[in-house]
Amino acid sequence: MEQQAPISGGNTESVLYLPLEYRDRVIGVITAQSYVSDAYTGHHVNLLRNLATYTAIALDNAAAYRKLGDTVEELKTTQAQLVQSEKLASLGALTAGIAHEIKNPLNFINNFAELNEELADEIDDTLTRLFQALSAGSPYGRSIREAQFPPRSQGAIPPPRQPSPQAPDASAPSPLAAQPSPQ
Repeated sequence: MEQQAPISGGNTESVLYLPLEYRDRVIGVITAQSYVSDAYTGHHVNLLRNLATYTAIALDNAAAYRKLGDTVEELKTTQAQLVQSEKLASLGALTAGIAHEIKNPLNFINNFAELNEELADEIDDTLTRLFQALSAGSPYGRSIREAQFPPRSQGAIPPPRQPSPQAPDASAPSPLAAQPSPQ
């Protein structure tokens, strides 16, 4: 059978329209036209119906694939942003940790220096009052001077011993060694 070229300009005598349905949703229409009257039989209608079903499925799959591709691209973009955010968060945590480690010893030194300054001021105040009391000749000053610097009594404290000029002879027997041991 030889195929004929499509005829243009003639009147359409037979037309089939079938909806492209997928999952209870109409997504398009498929049509077949003929210039011959009553050109389509039940077999042609079933064939076109099957073609419409597969076409609807193919179109829905193409839309789903396109949507999936868009979702994958969006996911890649989001993932790259998340990685960047995680890097920045890690860098921020590291910077905060370093700043904390630097600041803690400095705070300790500053606090210790302030405490030392306060203690030095208290000692200075106490010594100033003590020297004023000692120099004023107050009874407290005299008792403090006497407590700190008691008068020396002649002979109350024996003089320290002087080491003997001769060292004992190591070869001479010890007086303890000559005594017999009790049995």
